[in-house]
Amino acid sequence: MYCGDGINDLVALAAADVGMAVGSSHASAAASISDKHSSVAGVLLCSNHAEAGRTCGLALALVGISYSIKSTLIVLASNTTAIVAGDSGVP
Repeated sequence: MYCGDGINDLVALAAADVGMAVGSSHASAAASISDKHSSVAGVLLCSNHAEAGRTCGLALALVGISYSIKSTLIVLASNTTAIVAGDSGVP
C-alpha cells in the first residue's frame, strides 16, 4: 500500500498494489482508493475496513468448506447404509 497526496506521487500510486490518494484530486486519478480529507485518519480507517473484510471473507470460506465436507459425509454415510442393507440401487 502506498499513500500519496500530490502530483509527484502519481507514478508510485499507479504502480502500487493498493494506492491511496489523500486530499488531492490529481493523485486520486492514479490511485485505486482516494480520500478527500487530508488526514491520516482515513488511511487507518481504510486499513481497518480492509482487515474486517478479509476476516469476514475467511470466515465465509471456512463455513463453505465445512458445509461441503458435512454434505459429502452425509452422502457417503447414506450410500454405505444402502449397500450394507443389500440395496445396490439397481432394480
